[in-house]
Amino acid sequence: MLTFEEQRKAQRLYCRWFAKNPKSKNPTDVNNRAKYEFAMQIGWVSLALMLQARKSNTKVNGYPYPWTKPEYWVDYPNNGVVAPKREVQA
Repeated sequence: MLTFEEQRKAQRLYCRWFAKNPKSKNPTDVNNRAKYEFAMQIGWVSLALMLQARKSNTKVNGYPYPWTKPEYWVDYPNNGVVAPKREVQA
């Protein structure tokens, strides 16, 4: 599981991604130009953190990171700058 700081960073990265690409499902699956450019912009360490959060968001772990899914961001303002008001799990 991620530390609180890692959760906040990963959540901000997902926020940035879904603000720019609201119809995309998985930014860590680098299979198109937009995902590739985002990965290059944030770097491998940040992309790996996002991937770790996404892979940890499973039934076995109790789905601790709902913000890895696009559905979480549907009602969030499309600005990608302000941190979400929803709290991450400590």
